[in-house]
Amino acid sequence: MSMNGTGSVATTAFRDRSNFNSFIDLAMTFAQLDAGSQWAAWAKSYIHLAEGNITPAQAAARQMGDSLTYHKSVMQACTSTNRAPDFSRIVPENEASVMLEPDAEAWNHLATLMAACGEKGAALRLLKNAIQQNYCGCSALLSDPLLKDLRKEPGFEKILIAASQCQGVLKVQ
Repeated sequence: MSMNGTGSVATTAFRDRSNFNSFIDLAMTFAQLDAGSQWAAWAKSYIHLAEGNITPAQAAARQMGDSLTYHKSVMQACTSTNRAPDFSRIVPENEASVMLEPDAEAWNHLATLMAACGEKGAALRLLKNAIQQNYCGCSALLSDPLLKDLRKEPGFEKILIAASQCQGVLKVQ
């Protein structure tokens, strides 16, 4: 993965703040600073998707790296006009592959993408696992536009409670 420290800051800035919209410009600025990189294409695809701008999200997805780290197949299928015929295979493959990543932030990123794609079960499982690994993300759970529809799911309340408890434990430490 070609993500540098700057990229990580940008990702955090636009995903983990209670006022998502005030950070979107900052995230795009970081992506522009790293223009042409696979990370920038990945970040831009998420930013555009979160803004509801599907066409630029599709364009950015085409520039994403093929590494499993970026979950290009999920982003492309999610932003496609027609659901990919192999989407039912793509979802579990990507869910399984991301769980091999040692960093739970990657699990959270895929969870938000899965939620935006309507794959609520996979999204809830990934969020639950990320929280169990101390990636709490309370403010992002409440503000990330990619999770808008997932917030209506009955299982989301349990995720939010677990994230709040996770954050409370980490604040005490």
